[in-house]
Amino acid sequence: MPPRDRLTDVESLLPRRESNGALQEQTYAGYGSRGDEALQKKHEQHTEGLADYKSLATILTVVLIGDTARGIVFPTLSSYVILMGGNKSTLGAAVAGFSLGRVIASPLLGKWSTQYGCRRVLAAALSALSLGAILYALASSTAWLIAAQVMMGLGSGTLGVTRGYVADRTPNARRTGMLAMLTAVQYGGFACTPLLGAMLCRAIGDGAWGFGHHFALGGWVRLEWSQFTAPGYLLAGASAAVALLVWLCLEDAAPAAKATPPRPQQQQKAVEGAVGEKMALLHQTTSSSKTPAAAAAAAQAVAYGDVEDLEGAAAAARNHDAQQQNHDAPLTRSAEAAILGAFLLNVACKGVIATYETLGANYAINTLSLSPASAGLFFATFGAGGVVALLSMGALSRRFNDVQLIVGGAVVMLLSCALLVVPTQGGGLGYAGFVASIFLQYSIGYPIGHSAVLGMFSKIVGKRAQGALQGLFASAGSVARIAFPLAVGTVAQLLGVHVVFALLCVVLSVTIVILLVYRRTYLAYCEDD
Repeated sequence: MPPRDRLTDVESLLPRRESNGALQEQTYAGYGSRGDEALQKKHEQHTEGLADYKSLATILTVVLIGDTARGIVFPTLSSYVILMGGNKSTLGAAVAGFSLGRVIASPLLGKWSTQYGCRRVLAAALSALSLGAILYALASSTAWLIAAQVMMGLGSGTLGVTRGYVADRTPNARRTGMLAMLTAVQYGGFACTPLLGAMLCRAIGDGAWGFGHHFALGGWVRLEWSQFTAPGYLLAGASAAVALLVWLCLEDAAPAAKATPPRPQQQQKAVEGAVGEKMALLHQTTSSSKTPAAAAAAAQAVAYGDVEDLEGAAAAARNHDAQQQNHDAPLTRSAEAAILGAFLLNVACKGVIATYETLGANYAINTLSLSPASAGLFFATFGAGGVVALLSMGALSRRFNDVQLIVGGAVVMLLSCALLVVPTQGGGLGYAGFVASIFLQYSIGYPIGHSAVLGMFSKIVGKRAQGALQGLFASAGSVARIAFPLAVGTVAQLLGVHVVFALLCVVLSVTIVILLVYRRTYLAYCEDD
């Protein structure tokens, strides 16, 4: 075989570089490896973030559509339930059904993303979300509606996957800021898209166009276009479009379990004939690597000029092996304790904001005599302020560490709750106190505090499988969104709203104390790579 043909064979075994220097995903025939973790990490540290902007935009779109599923139906969900003969308890079950679906789906989708790849898992989840939205639009009974909410929750339980995708591709120095960007999009999804639902409701009005009720799918379905069904149909179409976007645009490495076994004799023949004695020696070095992927890492390092001698190639292989061992290493007791603490911080933050979502509008309407429309606009406006705060997390994380940001956010949340504790006539501190409380909670405290908790958690997890643990982390937040509203509703009914906010002050105070006591442990995990 001519030397040039042999060299071509070798080149076919290696991923190619695009004109911009990025690695083009291509199967390594000899080792079954895709990409190079060492080179990828080096490139990420140089660019200080996720360099694949197409994939990043796709991930952000997935996050947005996941929480739009909750926001776009918010203005009409309660009326939709009443139209089917339900009551407030039914409404609570419908709202809880969405979070229940997320609790179930988040850890499973996170685990599957590490086994089968993020692209397949996200496309399947978005397809389930589209199906749930169609069921929502066709529902003609409260049981069907609750089932549709659960299905939409299952389809939108992708937070662990999206967070893990970004965390795996972002160095520590930029991770909090990048995850804050995801949280900003998520926060905008459920805090700002209710305005989209309200605009849709106003555009359609009270009329309905359709064909009434028909027996199909084992029950009676509502075939009509109205202010109640339109959000479901639009969400179904948008989810299907995003699923297609994920399949076409998201760059995703092949799962490690899919790697093909090495073929040393075939590769050695091609390498020796193409580049001579030096590459033959390199083959001997890579053949002694602990994993096939490490051998591919060494070969790529030489091919791309990242190392110039055999010693450097061997170092590249050892570095890859060390990274893989770190990825698969079991959690230490210190890491387990730190992860548990981060879970509790997540539950506290999610529980507090869920309480405001449950009682905030009721407080505004019954105590301050605001109309439902005014109350909704009120919360959406301060929610938009929270999006601005989240988009500023990159700058904040460069100035403050995660522990400082969490403590600061928790203190602001504590002050917000304290403003609603005093049970005086006219609603505690009155209208001004309520405005200040909602501003502190929605625009500053929760977005900054919870985003910092998320960033710190990803750093504690480190190089281990982010997808599965991020899925459990998201599920813990969903559990809080189910448990806190049920609990605070009972307490408020029996003892009053002011007692609820007093209890929240206690929860936040204990959280702050625990965080300060163990701050050194958390700071050890927050150091940059």
